[in-house]
Amino acid sequence: MRTAIRCLRRKQQGIVSLEAALIFPVLLFILVMFFELARIALVITVVNTSLERAVQNLRSDDDFYSLGEAQLNSLIVERVASYSYDLVDKKNLELELNTFATLGDFSGTTDSSGSRDANDDDDTPTYANAPILNITLTLNQDFITPLPQLFDLGSSYQHEFQQILGDLVIDGDDEDDS
Repeated sequence: MRTAIRCLRRKQQGIVSLEAALIFPVLLFILVMFFELARIALVITVVNTSLERAVQNLRSDDDFYSLGEAQLNSLIVERVASYSYDLVDKKNLELELNTFATLGDFSGTTDSSGSRDANDDDDTPTYANAPILNITLTLNQDFITPLPQLFDLGSSYQHEFQQILGDLVIDGDDEDDS
């Protein structure tokens, strides 16, 4: 009986190292993916905050009303990249900017009685009030490790941000003087 117990004990001595060798790659994969997902969340949060800050500071610029869509586009991308603490580069950002002269143009309820069309190719803005900006920013960022490629997830991820900048204009009759 004692010899059987000794024999069994000798056979189990290598099991722990074998189990560790089988579990180690799985644990390493989980750890690397945790860092990858944490970085993705960080980049998305920072770019969202940078976009909000860039758009928020637009109205305080003196030349905001004289800029065309192309200049606004490059200005917003430049500011988002500079406010993002060098986590993203300008080449990874694609911005689609639509300007509207009124809230009616933005919602599509304005009749065609001389209102400015949102699809005009004329780059000289003519606004009675501050323009309404519909901003769509697309972020294309590479993964930091090649691990997602091993699982056929591609080499980069993409996230889209939406921002609308506009003022609600209140007529003098609608204001409450209380």
